[in-house]
Amino acid sequence: MFPKRVIFTQDRDFLVIGNTNKNHPGIVFYNQGTRLIREIIDYLKLMYEVMTPEEMRGWVKYFVKI
Repeated sequence: MFPKRVIFTQDRDFLVIGNTNKNHPGIVFYNQGTRLIREIIDYLKLMYEVMTPEEMRGWVKYFVKI
């Protein structure tokens, strides 16, 4: 059902899917307009560099501004 890549989205429907079905490659959620494009790219690049696909599987990360 899901691709073999982490899903980066602002669609809240993916939060429901991610929290009810752990058979996905990982979901990164953010609220539109809360981050600069550069921040998003840097964050996704960091995730790619420090996490393995196995570590991301079934995982939901909320990328929010603090």
